[in-house]
Amino acid sequence: MNIRRRFAWLILVAALPAVGTVFFVAWREYGALRASTEETAMLAVRTVSLDYGKDLHRLRIGSARLAAMPALYEGSPKYCAAVLARVVDLDPLVSGLAVMGPNGRERCGSGSLAHAGGSVSSVPPATKPGRPRPWLLDLPLPGGGRLLVDGRPGRLARRVAQELLPSGSSIILIGRTGRIRARWPGAPHSIGKPLPPSLEAVWAQRSTAGLHALLATGVDGIQRLYVINPLRIDDGPIAYLLVGIPEARLLIPVRRILIETMGLGIATLVVLLVIFALVGKIWIDRPLRGLLDTIERFDAGDEKARSPLDVRRDEFGVLARGFNRLADHVERNHRVLEDQLEQIERLNRAHQTLSGINQVLLRMRDRTGFLQAACRIAVEQGGLRMAWIGEVDSATDRVRVVAQAGPGREVLDGLSVSADGAVPEGRGTVGPSLRSGTPQVVQDIESDPRMAPWREALLALGCRAALTFPLAHGGHIFGNLTLYAATANAFDEASFGVYRELAGDIAFGMNFLQVEGQRDWLMDHDAATDLPNHRRFLQWFTDATATLDAGENLSVGVLQVDQMAELRTRHGREAVDTLRREIGTRLAARLAGDDLLAVLSEDDFLLAWYTRPGRDVTASALDLLSVFPLELRVAGEPIRLNARLGLEPLTPGVDVETLIHRAALAVRSLVPADERRLAFYSAALETREKHRFELLRALERASLDEEFRLVYQPHVDLASGRVLGAEALLRWKSPTLGDVPPGEFIPAAEQSGQIRRISQWVMGAAFERLHAWQEAGVEPGVVSINLSARDCADTEFVASIRERLARSGLDPHRVGIAVELTETDAVTDLEHTAGVLRALKSLGFSLYLDDFGTGFASMSHLVGLPLDAIKIDLSFIQAMFENPAARSVTEASIALGHGLGLQVIAEGVETEAQLEALRALGCDAAQGYLINRPLEVPAFEAWLRQRASATPDVQPAPDPPARE
Repeated sequence: MNIRRRFAWLILVAALPAVGTVFFVAWREYGALRASTEETAMLAVRTVSLDYGKDLHRLRIGSARLAAMPALYEGSPKYCAAVLARVVDLDPLVSGLAVMGPNGRERCGSGSLAHAGGSVSSVPPATKPGRPRPWLLDLPLPGGGRLLVDGRPGRLARRVAQELLPSGSSIILIGRTGRIRARWPGAPHSIGKPLPPSLEAVWAQRSTAGLHALLATGVDGIQRLYVINPLRIDDGPIAYLLVGIPEARLLIPVRRILIETMGLGIATLVVLLVIFALVGKIWIDRPLRGLLDTIERFDAGDEKARSPLDVRRDEFGVLARGFNRLADHVERNHRVLEDQLEQIERLNRAHQTLSGINQVLLRMRDRTGFLQAACRIAVEQGGLRMAWIGEVDSATDRVRVVAQAGPGREVLDGLSVSADGAVPEGRGTVGPSLRSGTPQVVQDIESDPRMAPWREALLALGCRAALTFPLAHGGHIFGNLTLYAATANAFDEASFGVYRELAGDIAFGMNFLQVEGQRDWLMDHDAATDLPNHRRFLQWFTDATATLDAGENLSVGVLQVDQMAELRTRHGREAVDTLRREIGTRLAARLAGDDLLAVLSEDDFLLAWYTRPGRDVTASALDLLSVFPLELRVAGEPIRLNARLGLEPLTPGVDVETLIHRAALAVRSLVPADERRLAFYSAALETREKHRFELLRALERASLDEEFRLVYQPHVDLASGRVLGAEALLRWKSPTLGDVPPGEFIPAAEQSGQIRRISQWVMGAAFERLHAWQEAGVEPGVVSINLSARDCADTEFVASIRERLARSGLDPHRVGIAVELTETDAVTDLEHTAGVLRALKSLGFSLYLDDFGTGFASMSHLVGLPLDAIKIDLSFIQAMFENPAARSVTEASIALGHGLGLQVIAEGVETEAQLEALRALGCDAAQGYLINRPLEVPAFEAWLRQRASATPDVQPAPDPPARE
């Protein structure tokens, strides 16, 4: 039953009271209802202001927390803009954010304040002419600069009006200057304008203590009961909230009741008073008082206060239901605000954790310390219960804890965790994460069956939720980061993304520190041999020099291995690095424990010997050299290596770099053909080195066609005296150095790499001369050309020979051409050399093995080479009568050559006695000054004509000059 029907019932049963009493009672009740209505309106305003203020306060707190994030002023502008954009997307009250640097320039921005590289004034910019923005928060940043927040209070006003106020109500947000800044319902033409005169009386109430309701006409001409209330942040109002509730909603029903009551007559008022006294307390006063009590409790902070009158079907029920809905909205919004603040706090803790770990990575170089610090920061700054990092043992698939923070490390070490999905220990969050490469989360450890193997232990440690990220680098998963929270459902979507970034930073840090350690090691070592490098050698030598005992000294040695450059060209760096590693192992085995073996370059080793009483450095050096000649295999092919060693002892006042330089000079003084393999530094080597440097420079600048020429030294058949051929020998006349002996420029050309260019020229010049002789009808016999090991190592060598033959028009099958290769060069890389020689053989070349007897060729070596002749080295020929061993070697070489079906040529024949002895031993041919010296082309042609017309016999050349 509604109030109107109750009043009618009272009038019917009551007697007519006195007219004056009716007016008095009616007016008093009208005043009470009006006051109650105004109080209800003011309560609504308090509620609206509270909701509005809480949203503004949340915006202020959220902005302050955002301003405290280091990423805004320490991270990259791109990352800063991404963070601001995320906040603008999530918060409906924020339309724009900007971070200003200390210089007043914008560092990054989003939304309405995204002005890249520009500046933002502290005065809010206008969206349209004459329309200011609702508000702009300006917060200082810890690193200097400001955080500007552009808001949307108009949107908030619309939401509050729709959810908390009766239909037809309005909300006006007024700035401190009295101008309208936002309004609901919307009226765009009124934004930025002052209040209309009808609301000036309400505006005047803004500084009055407490709330006061005034009836006035609004901007839209509707009569409303208006209440104004300041919105405060910190120490002063930032705006004023003017709430208007329609008069028709609040006062008209009361007036209608008054008019109807007065119409019943004065007579009935007396009875009405009596009935009101008896029944009004039950029907009106008690429900109203109950409703007001509920409102007062809600206003006092009891958000659970609700009116039980909402089940009634009268006006009190309508008011009670309206109030209860309003209270539900307020409680729900407050709960959402608390959840958002808690989420911001969790996100802020996660960002602090990320920032802290990045700072640790910047200053820490110890991998274990970094991982432990990362776990500690995740627990202390991230508010987590426990964190641990594990690595997978590839042999057992077990996960080993390498770092942990939080309670229960001993419990964690006792837990079995596996990457194998076939066992229960591999089915929690860690195992699936390691197998799939994706994060795994368990929001409630107590109820999730996957956590059964560890549930009891983790719950005892206070862990209620678990999150695991795989740690990977370059597609390879090598470990995990596992985080535990003290509450269930603690890992929301926002913090999940930050923790994913945290796992990525930890994985990067682990790999970075591992690479840093390898880089530090490589700074002091040679990667191919694991031996100390030049830098480490200098440090070691300096330290060793400072700690020498009495009677002790140090010597520096440079050991150079032959043919390393050629082998690298032929087989590649990786294969030769394996060879260098084997050489280093064998050399290290010959050194005493306190000596040092290091790497100087790709071809040279550095050594340092302690010399003490009773220990001779020369004997130690010779013992080291006894490792050579060294027979090894490269890429499956057998090779034979030799080496030379230069030494220089420590001298007071001489630094270690100078010692190395002197030892290098000593080793360069030994050429591969030299029998000596050990040399000490002397001052004369500096002069030789200077000459060698000048020689190398002259070689680099030399014009081959103008400075180089070929001369020809013949060799003849010992039985008939017939000319068998000649050896083409290279001569060089430098414009600056004059005539340079081959014994000087050939080794220099080999060491500097110029030999390839020179060899190509020699081949071309020899082919052109042979073709000219063929055209002229001159028959020089077989002309032999010398090859070097570098020529054989060149993979394009045979192809270049074919090209030059085609260019010269020469056919080796019709013209006698031979190539000579020394015995030492032939056996250095036997299989490859044999392949090159077979290719040349197929082109029509004859093959001679030069300097036979000085190398280390065995019967198997000779059988493997497609040879036509061997040339006995001149050192054996010239010592035949003074040294019986030389004669024996000569005799054995001749027998060996004949046994293999090869022609045997003796080099360096200078006397008749040598010639007769070679004939007696059965040697096939001879070459030397007794036959003739190397001749220029015209002289050689004249000599050939002379031999053709003379009696076939071996005739010595007239007046042979001194041997070159």
